[in-house]
Amino acid sequence: MTPACVPLPVLQTDYTVPSAHSTDTNYIRIAIDQTGIVTADRLKPQRAIYVSYRVAQPLGGYDSGLPKELNARVWVHEYVKRPDRQPEDAPMVLNMLDLPVADPKTKKVGPPVVPGWGPLSTRLTLPRAFGAGDSLTIMLKDKTTSAATVSLCRTTVAAESMDNGTCNDGLDNDCDGVADGDDPDCGGAGDAKSPPPPPLAKPQRSVQTKAGH
Repeated sequence: MTPACVPLPVLQTDYTVPSAHSTDTNYIRIAIDQTGIVTADRLKPQRAIYVSYRVAQPLGGYDSGLPKELNARVWVHEYVKRPDRQPEDAPMVLNMLDLPVADPKTKKVGPPVVPGWGPLSTRLTLPRAFGAGDSLTIMLKDKTTSAATVSLCRTTVAAESMDNGTCNDGLDNDCDGVADGDDPDCGGAGDAKSPPPPPLAKPQRSVQTKAGH
């Protein structure tokens, strides 16, 4: 697959991530903090986050073997490799994201629950993505059968505050999905960011599916 390399957002930027079946340019790659990486290595390895969208296709198509519980969801992986080559080891799955759904019985809207994963969140925050106090939030905003809209939000602000002027600048400075008067940090009644989901019991390997499988 060919990476869609994007510039890091100063605050928040939305991107369209095509489904993996529709094009080779089908994921976002974000280089993050390189602490612990041997930068003098002649192969120049780099730690990065990859954001992709996987949608099951009819028999014989790409991702035709994708199980229904993994279908039409955004995947966030981390691994170390050269920017122009596939890694030797399978990437580590950090999370799987999806939008809230209505329960067929109660009609209440809430996060979908997947066996082995629990409730799926719309967002994942990496609090030290670019170093101490420099975080990255990846948020799923919308999806269709062919693409997902994903927001990348980078910030050094832990919470909006009247003291630092972030409650009246029109920006979601702490990347919690609400800004200024709508943010509970500023006295608003909006929904604060949901707590991050519990960490996976152990790193999981990437979903591997092939046409016809």
